[in-house]
Amino acid sequence: MRGFFIDPAKTGEKGGEIRLERDDANFKHITVLRPRLGESFVFRDGQGRDFICGLSEKDNHSFRFRIINIVPSKGEPPVRITLFQCLPKRDKMAYIIQKTIEVGVSRIIPVISERTEVRPGNGSSGKQIRWQKIAKGAAEQSGRGIVAEIGPVVGVKEAADILASMDEAYIAYEKERHITAKEAFNAAAAGKGKEAGFFIGPEGGFSEGEVMMCADKNIRPFSLGERIMRTETAGFAAILLYLFSREAL
Repeated sequence: MRGFFIDPAKTGEKGGEIRLERDDANFKHITVLRPRLGESFVFRDGQGRDFICGLSEKDNHSFRFRIINIVPSKGEPPVRITLFQCLPKRDKMAYIIQKTIEVGVSRIIPVISERTEVRPGNGSSGKQIRWQKIAKGAAEQSGRGIVAEIGPVVGVKEAADILASMDEAYIAYEKERHITAKEAFNAAAAGKGKEAGFFIGPEGGFSEGEVMMCADKNIRPFSLGERIMRTETAGFAAILLYLFSREAL
């Protein structure tokens, strides 16, 4: 079944209907599919509910769907994950957003660090809007129950302050020699926190001062192993390992 996010105000109760008018963004997407009467679709309210519907009426101006059932979304992990991603070069951010949302990230906060080479100018708000559209597409494609929020760009200190307030807080550091991702995540798994954050550096990595500042805020450094990963790979790998440790995939 194809799934689409919908404004919660347009939903209803079981046995009711969802109506899409021509000016609704989903109208065009569904029209392209050439749906047949009786065909099933899933509409997600972005708040964790899936509306299982059947197409009951259609014309050139609207679609009407009968709500067959309402069920909890199955695409959400039991822990809310925030990725603090230092801005990468070129258009790697789009890839990072797509892949980390597919594995379960609920929020992505872009960060400028000491070694970040990309410095957003006046067009940063436009980038955020574009990134949010990418997030919505990734959430729909992967069957998520929510659309991950793309936050505004922040500095390292602000990011660390937000991260330190979470149940579990981690920073990937290639020079960490004692704590592996497996050790860090397995130790935390017993606590079963409800919110976890991951800090991923830019192409040049974090400075020692940035890591020390995070450690002072009880943000745990960890290593992803002997092989150095690219910034667009590190977050995806860390979150995947974390969810495996929580048996939450």
